[in-house]
Amino acid sequence: MNPYHPPSSDSSTFLPVSKTGHRLALLGVLLQIFPVIGIIWSVIKMKAAMTDPGHAGQDVGALAAHIGTIVLATCIALSGALLGLVFLAVALLKYRYRTPWSFWFLVIYGALSLFVFPIGTVIGVLLLTYALTKKPEFLTPKSSGEPFSPPPVP
Repeated sequence: MNPYHPPSSDSSTFLPVSKTGHRLALLGVLLQIFPVIGIIWSVIKMKAAMTDPGHAGQDVGALAAHIGTIVLATCIALSGALLGLVFLAVALLKYRYRTPWSFWFLVIYGALSLFVFPIGTVIGVLLLTYALTKKPEFLTPKSSGEPFSPPPVP
């Protein structure tokens, strides 16, 4: 008897649908907003650095402090987005989280990432390839009583 595919008459042996995969996918998608927040923060800080009446172009130390906060904003934004991609990868690969919304997110995000050369292009190609090769798994409706099916063993 295969432990991953129990008899259909005994519903108590079905594994529960993973809410962890759902939560990780949502958190990963939400963290993709961080670069937008980082860009907005950087623009605000750059404007403040250039319009600061006491230090505009005169005090190099003050300008360096402004640049430091701009670099910090960029690092935080990219770290948040990277962490979000890790959460999304864990949800998709480990928990096999497949829903139509996650398919369309991968397609749209992958297509937009293609334009961010060079790393975004690689990420975009990987996301599009994964989403399009697994399209039936994402778009096939699943019932909550369906048993967990592990990835195929090579």
